Amino acid sequence: MSIRALIGALGKAGTGKSTKLRQLAKPCRRLLVADADGTWDAGPGEIEVEGAPALFALLGPIAAAATPVPFRIVYRDAADRMKWAAPRVVFALRNCTLLVDELAWLCTPSYAPPPLAQVVQFGRIRRINVLYTTRQPQEIFNPFLSEANRLYFFRIERSNGLTRVKRDWPDLVTKLPLLNEFPPPAEFCTYGNPAIEKLLGREGLDFSPTRLLSSRRT
Repeated sequence: MSIRALIGALGKAGTGKSTKLRQLAKPCRRLLVADADGTWDAGPGEIEVEGAPALFALLGPIAAAATPVPFRIVYRDAADRMKWAAPRVVFALRNCTLLVDELAWLCTPSYAPPPLAQVVQFGRIRRINVLYTTRQPQEIFNPFLSEANRLYFFRIERSNGLTRVKRDWPDLVTKLPLLNEFPPPAEFCTYGNPAIEKLLGREGLDFSPTRLLSSRRT
């Protein structure tokens, strides 16, 4: 029974990954955007904070620990601090969504800091949704792929990235290099059940966790 969404957008730069994440994140009630490269433009109602001390100081005044309370925070910091601070915050708060644009800033294929690894491995228990982008699937901590219940594949050129795709999604290998590279319109292939996206926007709300996916591999 899946009660959290773990959704990734994969593909080369400029193919529409961040735009897709913005669409997915739009309904989220309790959202923390980890913006390591400083390219995420804050939208209406989104609070921008610089540095981990400012992020921690903000949580009390906005009552973020109370699950009915909505918030949308864009957190900017050096990647070395962000990869510890952002996952610690969402793991402590529970019932929220962590969005990471360019996940490779915060992890490597073989290592993620313990707080980040906890979010992907045990975030289901705390109902932590995760949205992320990456240019190359082989550049990120593997559980973000193996535990994902929804993936968007944008254009990937013939490269090590396509070799990684071939291992787990062989039916996509011939399609991805042919996708339109310059949106609009953005072209992508999908994997996983779209019903999981219904959890985005339910953060902190009481709901009956009906079976959305019989398996993450369905």
